Parts: sequence; structure tokens; C-alpha cells
Amino acid sequence: MNVSFTTVCYSSKQTKLNQNPLMQRICMNGKKKYRALGVSINPEYWDFTKNQPKRNCPNKEFINQIICNKESETQKRILELQARGEGFTIDDIFEGTEKIKVQTVGAFYTALIDKHKRKGEIGNANANLNSYRSIKRFRNDRINFAFSDITVSWLEKYEAWLRDKGCSDTTLGIFFRTLRSVYNKAMQAGAVDKKAYPFNTYKVSKFNTSTKKRAITKDNVMKIKQTDLSGEEYYCRFSRDIFVFSYLCGGINFTDIANR
Repeated sequence: MNVSFTTVCYSSKQTKLNQNPLMQRICMNGKKKYRALGVSINPEYWDFTKNQPKRNCPNKEFINQIICNKESETQKRILELQARGEGFTIDDIFEGTEKIKVQTVGAFYTALIDKHKRKGEIGNANANLNSYRSIKRFRNDRINFAFSDITVSWLEKYEAWLRDKGCSDTTLGIFFRTLRSVYNKAMQAGAVDKKAYPFNTYKVSKFNTSTKKRAITKDNVMKIKQTDLSGEEYYCRFSRDIFVFSYLCGGINFTDIANR
């Protein structure tokens, strides 16, 4: 059976942003069938002769990665069908390929942060925003890459970069737990194949560290509470009042007090 496939810029359809979707065209025994790659491109950045992004194409690296992943997926499916030694149709090729809603890491983070803000989940929004900014600095502002690019090797390089910046294990734990949480949400949304999941090998638990207790006694707290600060400046008295308020509220975090 003669089977071939290539990626094309599908000019018959156009988005509201004047972009054309990229499609994989599979040809078999005179029949053609298309499937969307989940990404669109401005036709002025597409080389229609070579069927690939031009050198000046924005997000060229990301688009090429998507094309490569889809072609590998299709090639694997064709080889599986041929290995059976039975006849198959062009529809059989499509039935064995998983549909992934392609989305860049940057776009997914941005949408997730906006979602948390709309729901009033400020803590989650800030945690994801700090993670997003850290990855953006690590990648030199090249945040539009695929989740499948986050491999064990990538995570190890990110860890080394954070350590060079002087981050402690506690800070590393926060960044990597947040990234793992975002990656899990991306899998649930179908933005990345579950087979690419790197955190089964790269263990975030290694950053779990126990913080030495620094609590003071109740007697010392009462001394602070009862100290006469009437002759002190306002902010000195205010700081003591906030400390006492936090203590009486079971150790509520200062950030939570400030945000109320």
C-alpha cells in the first residue's frame, strides 16, 4: 500500500485573525484525508513550496515541534498497521491517533492565572504567576513552547539554573510543585500526551525539607502584648497589634492579613 503524509497550510479555511490552520494531509491509494494539528499560522510566514514555516515565522520552534510530534505519531500508527500483515484503510490511520488540543506553556499559564483571578483565588493566581515569570526568565522570554518539551533533562537544567540564582530547597519545592500542578492540569485539558509526563522520573519530593521550629513561648508573647508602647510611633504600635492579632488568630499568615 502506498501511504504518504505531509503538513500543509490549509488555505480553504481562515480564522478571525486571518490565519490558516495547519493540517496533516494523508494520501493512500488515491484518497486524501486531513486532520488539524491544533495550530494556525499567518500564510505569509508559510513556505508553500517546502511545506514548512519560513525563517522569520513567529513561534517557528514551537510550530516545528508540533509538526514533528504529529508526523512521528502518524508514522508510528502506519508501522503498527503494516506490522499486522492485514489490510487497512486511511480511516484506520486516523482512529489510532490521539487528538491533542495543542497549547503552549505560556498560553496555558496565562489562561490559568486569569481563571484564578476571576474566581478570586488570589493565592493560586500569585503562585502560578511567580512560576510563569521564573520559567520565562529561564527561557529568556521564549515562553511559547510545548509541554512535551518539559522533559527530565529540561527539569534538571531548570533546577540547576534556580540553584545558580541562590534559590533554597524550600523555594525550589514551591516552584516545582506549582509547575507539576500546572502540567497535571494541562494533561487533564488534553494539551499534552500523558505519555510525556516527566514527573514519574523526576521526583519533586526531594525538595521536601523540614523547617526548624522558631516558636517563642506563650509567656514571651504575653510580654509583647502587655508592653506599654504609648510613647512609641504609630507604626511601632501597629506592628505589635498585627503580631498579636496573628497570634490570636492561630498564626494566620501576614500576607493573608494584608490582602484583607
